[in-house]
Amino acid sequence: MKVSFWRPSLCIVFFSIWGVLARMGLVALTTYSGAFLGGVIWANCAACFIMGLAAKTNDIWRKVSPTHGSKGAIPMYVGVTTGFCGTCSSFSSFILESFEKTANMPSEHFHYPNRAYGIMEALAVLIAHMAISASSYVVGQHAGSLIDRIGSFSPTFYRRTEYAIHIVGLAMYGGVIALLATEKHGAWRPWMFSCLFTPWAALIRHAAAKLLNPRTPRFPMGTFAVNVGGTLLLAVFTILSRGRRRPFSNSPVIRGKMGCHVLWGLDNGFCATVTTISTFVAELYSLSLGSAYLYGLVSVALGFVIVLLIVGSYDWAVGFTAAVC
Repeated sequence: MKVSFWRPSLCIVFFSIWGVLARMGLVALTTYSGAFLGGVIWANCAACFIMGLAAKTNDIWRKVSPTHGSKGAIPMYVGVTTGFCGTCSSFSSFILESFEKTANMPSEHFHYPNRAYGIMEALAVLIAHMAISASSYVVGQHAGSLIDRIGSFSPTFYRRTEYAIHIVGLAMYGGVIALLATEKHGAWRPWMFSCLFTPWAALIRHAAAKLLNPRTPRFPMGTFAVNVGGTLLLAVFTILSRGRRRPFSNSPVIRGKMGCHVLWGLDNGFCATVTTISTFVAELYSLSLGSAYLYGLVSVALGFVIVLLIVGSYDWAVGFTAAVC
């Protein structure tokens, strides 16, 4: 049975909003002065754990799979994996963080003995993110094996739950639009702008994977394209939000609060959402050893080079300062 386009799309809308809120909440909670490992690494860890759990569960979907053709076509499964996990994790934020460690941005808290130490900092970020994400995916699979023993959703329960998700997801997105249209002030506005952009980014990522991944089974081109493209956009938006207008100026390129809020939403709601670590890790485990190493190394290396060329050149030529929001 072929599933209509709207059913998984509405599930993605619902779960992607929760995914971006979970990521931003974890980043805010774990980012503080003196943190050894903080920020998006916690969101990537959580997303990869849930992705591994969902990938391993089969019996829990047994009664509803026949009406959808396969587990991967079940709208709620797509919502959890593509919508929540793919949104909660972020490839572009991880790459930007690794470059910021390389260039010591910002450098007001401490200084490296010399600039070469930035290479070790970048490698530490890369190794920590990939190792923790991969191990979280495996632990999630172990948890999925246990959860699979609970039993299967009944078709009636599944159908009612999915319809409720459709309604609540549309209501949530409508509420986001209403809040942004009627309330002009508040610290929550960057979060709402993130929720505004995130469903579209998740849907683009889902469409790219469906369209391009089957064409190159040994190199998932859809995920690769959105990861690289989202990283490029994040690099540009980083310059707009935090780049100095001119050398030695403390004024950023975008000086208005509204523009800063929109850029925050594009950074966290679009760029961080359209790129994903959880799907990236799941694909690495599904590929042969040689293909996995090629796919992983090319993705990370190209993403880092893009940020190095765009953000790095601007940092060295003009510099960065704090955003206005």
